[in-house]
Amino acid sequence: MAPRGWYERYGEILAEFGYSRRADAAAARALGAVLRGRSAMGRLEGLLADRDVLVLGSGPSIRAGAGVMARHPQAARVAADGAVAELVRRRMRVDAVVTDLDGDAQALRAAARSGAVMVVHAHGDNAGSLRMAAGFGRVVGTTQGRPVAGLRNFGGFTDGDRCVFMASALRARSIVLLGMDFGRIGSASRTRAAERRTKAKKLRRARALLEWAAPRMARRSALYTASGRVDGFARVRAAGLGAVLGG
Repeated sequence: MAPRGWYERYGEILAEFGYSRRADAAAARALGAVLRGRSAMGRLEGLLADRDVLVLGSGPSIRAGAGVMARHPQAARVAADGAVAELVRRRMRVDAVVTDLDGDAQALRAAARSGAVMVVHAHGDNAGSLRMAAGFGRVVGTTQGRPVAGLRNFGGFTDGDRCVFMASALRARSIVLLGMDFGRIGSASRTRAAERRTKAKKLRRARALLEWAAPRMARRSALYTASGRVDGFARVRAAGLGAVLGG
């Protein structure tokens, strides 16, 4: 299910950030062992296929993005890990969460209890956190390498752009980016000062991946951004989303 050309992009990511392909594969196997064949893939497809999908990231415009979600309850809601605490605080419905488990653990568990599908990503740096996924009721496991043990690979690098790759792979009717301020780090991302340079680099790579994939995504989903600029995604003001969202 990974987009054509993804594994070449994955190789570039490994080289740029010094990650280990072997460690990623080991983490994928570990997550598969935790999940023991459980997968809410059917539920996830039902949530996103042929639906308008709002994707909320953890950038500085997250609060405005949450407000947009509240005004368009008919659209499916997919949140990146760092955005979940804000939505839980507002008692807002979340349909799916994309997470590598480095966000607010209490908020993630609250989202899972509310019925959200938890799309848990395994990579070499989070192997020690993967057992948390055992406590999620509805869960889908993902990897950025070759899929093993029932895991999926939708493409994508950070939680935010993985939301978009996933929505596209599951044939969303439209995808709208909210709180996705590539290059600007919001407090919701829980990024420590010493990690901000690396985080900014990751965000640049995430935007580049979306711009690379946009022409193919656009064949099946209308693409919009109400936050940061992304080539291939039409800019739209939050106030104008009613004209592009169905339902």
